[in-house]
Amino acid sequence: MEQRERFYAQMRLIRRTEQTFFDLYERGLMAGTVHTSIGQEACAAGVVNALDRARDVIFSSHRAHGHFLAYSDEVDGLVAELLGRAGGIVGGVGGTQHLHIRNLYTNGVQGGIVPNAAGAALAEKLKQSGAIVVVFLGDGTMGQGVVYESMNLASLWSLPLLFVLEDNQYAQSTHRSQEHAGNLAGRAAAFGIEGAELEADDVFAVYEAASRAVDFVRANSRPYFLTLHTYRLAPHSKGDDTRSPEELERQWARDPLTLLAATLDAQRRDEINAAIETRIQAAVEKALADEPQAVDEFRAAGMKRLGDWRLEIGESQSPNLVLSNLQSPVSNLQSPISYLESLRTTLHAILDHDPAAVVLGEDILDPYGGAFKVMQGLSTRFPDRVLTTPICEASIVGMSVGMALRGLHPIAEIMFGDFV
Repeated sequence: MEQRERFYAQMRLIRRTEQTFFDLYERGLMAGTVHTSIGQEACAAGVVNALDRARDVIFSSHRAHGHFLAYSDEVDGLVAELLGRAGGIVGGVGGTQHLHIRNLYTNGVQGGIVPNAAGAALAEKLKQSGAIVVVFLGDGTMGQGVVYESMNLASLWSLPLLFVLEDNQYAQSTHRSQEHAGNLAGRAAAFGIEGAELEADDVFAVYEAASRAVDFVRANSRPYFLTLHTYRLAPHSKGDDTRSPEELERQWARDPLTLLAATLDAQRRDEINAAIETRIQAAVEKALADEPQAVDEFRAAGMKRLGDWRLEIGESQSPNLVLSNLQSPVSNLQSPISYLESLRTTLHAILDHDPAAVVLGEDILDPYGGAFKVMQGLSTRFPDRVLTTPICEASIVGMSVGMALRGLHPIAEIMFGDFV
């Protein structure tokens, strides 16, 4: 199958899978919610195919089916997941907004995935893996302050992070003109982040721009901001659409899938379409043949998934195992010491013992050593694993999550609990 046909097949698979989700909802067979990327398929196919699937890392949002399918091609697992079956990609417990397979992670919290992605990029840089991280975000997410905290840190620390802004013009029902002042792409430039901006009607143009962006991030270990102007042709969720018929008609005329389909041989296009329909219907029938899980089965599936994750990162990297093998550095003292001194001594011992441990927080470098001096001496002994941050508590926590997902053992200091 030549590249044009491969792109078409991938985009058609995304389109028809998401349209099938709408059908399952209308038939009362699927519960909860769903957010489709109908009209945005060129973004998913163009960007994901520019990545090295074996090592690169993807973070996506509530509108992630397209990214998931472009990355994994796991139709059976996605359909079963949204139907709450044990055969789902995360055991039927994650649903549409919490998908995970190999190096792909999704979460529906707007903005929250951006510091997670920055933390993952920091982890890959410290591990010298050669991997880059890509984070997909929408124009609505650009209203979240944590996005700019993450941009600042990505630029400041030269993180291998590709930001992909899928500007579909609407945040739920609100047009971007009512939400954002100025140019969205220009915001990254303010942090010294290079980038590019283009219309996402043509999957080949997206692929070429994404390939250049990926090469830049990998070669320079620097962030990059790729803005893709696209359009969401379907409702925000299942039926909440307030746009005019005239606007939708204009945008359907620019549908990237329809434009690409017109360039294919009609017979080959029909063959691809038929194969995709057969595949999707088989996935639906397979999932519906299984009974939905009971509540206790959901819980058991979640615990199994947690166990599988521990196997993925390796038991030798488990922070619990590392700590259990660490002899208490304060257990044989001849005289009492303060709680602060105990914490400081233990942190030194952890970084001595565990090469995956990394400390981050505000004002923690020597000679200051933190507001309460718990961190004194750490940056002198471990300069590459003690990182002082700007005032950005949300990103300190969010980055720590991303670092942990990629096998590091972050220790985050929040100067005062009230600051979170």
